[in-house]
Amino acid sequence: MRQKNSSALAATSDPSHTVLDRLESNTITMLEEVKLNDIVVESFGGPLIKPGEYEVQYTHHETHVAFGTPKVFVHFQIVSVGPAHGTRLYRAFRVSELIGKPGKNGRFKLKKRNELLLELCRLYQSEGLRPDRVSLRPLKNIILKVKVRTVIKDYRQKPLPEVMQYSVIGEFISIEAGVLST
Repeated sequence: MRQKNSSALAATSDPSHTVLDRLESNTITMLEEVKLNDIVVESFGGPLIKPGEYEVQYTHHETHVAFGTPKVFVHFQIVSVGPAHGTRLYRAFRVSELIGKPGKNGRFKLKKRNELLLELCRLYQSEGLRPDRVSLRPLKNIILKVKVRTVIKDYRQKPLPEVMQYSVIGEFISIEAGVLST
């Protein structure tokens, strides 16, 4: 004999119907009826190219809060001749806080030992630009040599399946062409 006391199981607006009643009346989908292609995946990490050194040009940056941490994603496009030409990659940096709403070309604040600030100071030191007035704007006028790496682990340091691996910019190496101007 079936009991009608199923407040945790009944998900319909009519509390007199239990899950078993709905299974018998075919108002919910049986597990056997679910097809494997019913899931739509928005996107994987991004493009996958061979790791190595490439010449890139800055396109823009975006500010976001990812996993509760404010970040800036600096986007570049590969300008080197070869199969990766035109590929868009990014490099993510933690920032101390976002100024205003997150989004494309958003504003942010850096601490004095921040990784992005250190990278920019290394690039700008030969040009004599002041570290307290650093900006991403001068990157629009130059071609950078960068090292590209493949992301092979997730945020928990577990291996990513090969189909989900993607390429990002690992580090800035040097200025290849152009002039830094503010």
